[in-house]
Amino acid sequence: MGIIHDMRVQGGAQPAMIWNLFMTEATKDLPIENFIRPQDDMINIQVVINPETGEMLLPNRFTPLDQIIIKEFRYGGEPTVQMPITPDDIPIMPMVSLMHINEANHILIEAGYTNIVYKNEPYSEVPSGYTHRQDPMWGQPVETIRKITVWVNP
Repeated sequence: MGIIHDMRVQGGAQPAMIWNLFMTEATKDLPIENFIRPQDDMINIQVVINPETGEMLLPNRFTPLDQIIIKEFRYGGEPTVQMPITPDDIPIMPMVSLMHINEANHILIEAGYTNIVYKNEPYSEVPSGYTHRQDPMWGQPVETIRKITVWVNP
């Protein structure tokens, strides 16, 4: 951001206006033509083959990397439907309360969770270094990308 000719310039608004003015003047005597798409416009897309139907679909966030392939498609003919997410794709949150923080951390990482936050909160019912609360609660489906908060008695 800066000041140019007593105007605050930020982002692309002023350059876009200048470009529009320039191009309007530069092309004023040219005929208007519709864009014709080339016939050989091919694109590469990441896809996954649905094992049940054989259909090529877009991968979802749970698709293993070794199942994703790159295929070439004619523009407009590429898959637009994503591989469905099944309940089996989302792991069940393990119980990590009332155990040592190292054990809780090991269990969460083994389950695929990496966005783990530990908060120190005094709680006299458990020894120091032990967990006493977690969010989200255990026993329910929780995506591995979600933030997991675990409270620890310091």
